Amino acid sequence: MKINQKGRSMVEMLGVLAIIGVLSAGGLAGYSKAMFQHKVNETVNTFSQVLQRFIELKSKDLGEGFEIRNADDMIKYRLFENCQKISDYSCKVPLGKLFVESYDNSSSIGVFFTSFKECIAFASVHWENAVPIEWWNTHMTELVIEGPGDRILYNKEANMSNLTIEDITEACQEQCEEGDCGLTLRLGF
Repeated sequence: MKINQKGRSMVEMLGVLAIIGVLSAGGLAGYSKAMFQHKVNETVNTFSQVLQRFIELKSKDLGEGFEIRNADDMIKYRLFENCQKISDYSCKVPLGKLFVESYDNSSSIGVFFTSFKECIAFASVHWENAVPIEWWNTHMTELVIEGPGDRILYNKEANMSNLTIEDITEACQEQCEEGDCGLTLRLGF
């Protein structure tokens, strides 16, 4: 006896749909993680380029009037030419907003985030790769997580290699608990 089979059973179709669903969920999770890491990398690159340009400008000694107080000054001095202003004081970067402040002998460059996850990802970058090591010895004074207070992760007396992911996680959770928090690099010029 020969039976003609003209279609698939409902069980077979549901099985195929279940497999497609599982594969799609896994792919979406991987894609989401990759996109987040891309945002971290883009923010670090932008931060590093702004820092490099800032140090170049400071080493040229542009005189008494050289101050960077807001986003317009970042554009004027070509620190961040593609600045999309979020406010008068900051430019958009993939993980949040970047700011630069420079008055007399006090300078800061930082990124503000909206979640502690972003803070942890950015703060746990291998900073010795993002910022030339000689700059840590000559220009950098502190690496700080800011929020309701300041949590210093690095200063001249501390050794950057002693900084652990636990320290970073604790600082970010503590400072980001109430909303916006940021990582600021304070410079000694």
